[in-house]
Amino acid sequence: MKYVTLWEMNMDRFPADPVESGKIMMKLIEMTKQWQKDTPSGEWGSFLGEFKGYSTGAKSAEEMMRINMMFSPYVTFKVYQAMSLDEVEAGIKSLMQPK
Repeated sequence: MKYVTLWEMNMDRFPADPVESGKIMMKLIEMTKQWQKDTPSGEWGSFLGEFKGYSTGAKSAEEMMRINMMFSPYVTFKVYQAMSLDEVEAGIKSLMQPK
């Protein structure tokens, strides 16, 4: 399955100390780099000036859950299953078939 994920940093979970906060952010960046290595067809991006962004990738639901849980409690996610144009067309055609 292909998923589109909107992510947002939960800034309330970060320490007030900028050095400690930076250490956590660097760990999250390293984890994201590993995700990119493991998901060569995936894409990751951050929205300019915000602690939010998106990612796309083809994984199973279980893999998506595991990956997202690794970033908890520092990042929250909204995950959407995406369909290709061909999948949408097939679904519409199946509705048009007599029963």
